[in-house]
Amino acid sequence: MSSTSERTARSSRRQRRPAERDPEVLAQRFARALAIPTISEAERDRADRASFDEFHSYLIETFPLVHEALRRERIGDHHALLFTWIGTDPAAEPWLLVSHQDVVGTEPGTEQDWSYPPFGGTVADGFIWGRGAIDLKVSLVAALEAAEHLIACGFQPRRTVYFAFGADEEVGGECGGALIAAELRRRGVTLAFTLDEGGMVVEGAFPGVTSKVAYVGTAEKGYATLQLTCRGEGGHSSMPARENAATRLIRVLHRINRTPMPAALDGPTREMLVRLASHARQPYGALLRNLWLTAPLLIRQLTKTPVGNASVRSTIAVTMAKFGVAENVLPQFAEATVNVRLKPGDQVVDAVAHLERIAAPDGVDVTLITANDATPISACDGETFQTLASAIAKVMPGVVTAPFLTINGTDSHYFTDLAANQYRFIPVSMKPEDLDRIHGVDERISIEDYERAIQFYIEFIRLADSGPQRMRR
Repeated sequence: MSSTSERTARSSRRQRRPAERDPEVLAQRFARALAIPTISEAERDRADRASFDEFHSYLIETFPLVHEALRRERIGDHHALLFTWIGTDPAAEPWLLVSHQDVVGTEPGTEQDWSYPPFGGTVADGFIWGRGAIDLKVSLVAALEAAEHLIACGFQPRRTVYFAFGADEEVGGECGGALIAAELRRRGVTLAFTLDEGGMVVEGAFPGVTSKVAYVGTAEKGYATLQLTCRGEGGHSSMPARENAATRLIRVLHRINRTPMPAALDGPTREMLVRLASHARQPYGALLRNLWLTAPLLIRQLTKTPVGNASVRSTIAVTMAKFGVAENVLPQFAEATVNVRLKPGDQVVDAVAHLERIAAPDGVDVTLITANDATPISACDGETFQTLASAIAKVMPGVVTAPFLTINGTDSHYFTDLAANQYRFIPVSMKPEDLDRIHGVDERISIEDYERAIQFYIEFIRLADSGPQRMRR
């Protein structure tokens, strides 16, 4: 039990006003996080545990008030962290911020293409450079900076806030987000909403819309991996038959590429277009206001780009193929892996049936390896979405907030049954040409943008805390 003097001292520390937040100091603190190579590995035991231990030490050193005021727990054996900021009102539904500690590595041979080393933790030219600057240490560190600031200001949340920081999201999240969700489920926790990565503030991403748009993901596409296998007669390459296992499989892969799943303008994509209609110049405004008539035209236009195509249909990508054992031997066995991203409304069984129809004529077998359906669609007309829009507008005046379909996978889907509403947004501004920096060369964030991200989380935590006990679903 702490003594009265110890409790008084802690209270005094919590209620002191923080020093003026210096953007350069904030940038250097964040750069230290980027210098720690917390790279996740598909074979989790190969991950550099020392780097994750170092990152945990960095968090303890950098955010002492957070570690004093919040309960910190390590979940499982792979460095996943759960922070609990206990609220004063037990009847108020808690909410959860999801992020992840891990990053992808750099592709061998590309290190010299970076302006600054990917794990150098460099602040230069008005930017903070390094792997994780966008995906996704920015939300983790900025949210903790916000919490540290609020605690120093004497803020105590009314509703409990959870921070879930997995360490293997980039390789599926089974030892991070999945275990944290299981632990919350075991404790009987239900959540008003979750907030994870997903959309960003993008300028010039949609034709006819000149405003910057904050794209908030209200649903996440499902994920399925399938294996295609084919067997045939072997033999010497000097006497080839017309067909072998490889040629039959290649023909099927070609048909998959030419036979996409059906497209539809529905769900979050339709809601996005409706929201953007009043911000689009003519003739785009008229097209978006009359979707009952113009949907087929818009689908044709959207499917011309990879991002637009992914927003209106379930996509199928051939990602791996293997056949042959020697240059002069006809392959008797061929296999390929395809990855499917399912839009809301399409089920895993639909994708399997689609691929089986394509593969059957050539005797290619289809086997489902792993899968999960798309998440439910969260409300874009309720309190939480409006709270997000209000926080965005306060930090970035003039930005339009719109729902959209998150086409990549996140840890959010593990928490689907714990919260009726799930949103996916990080407060970072990007131009379309910058999107390739994510998982690519020269990942970076501007110092100004990083400071705004911290301010967003300060505003959002305050606004979410002042909402009703139970957020309207």
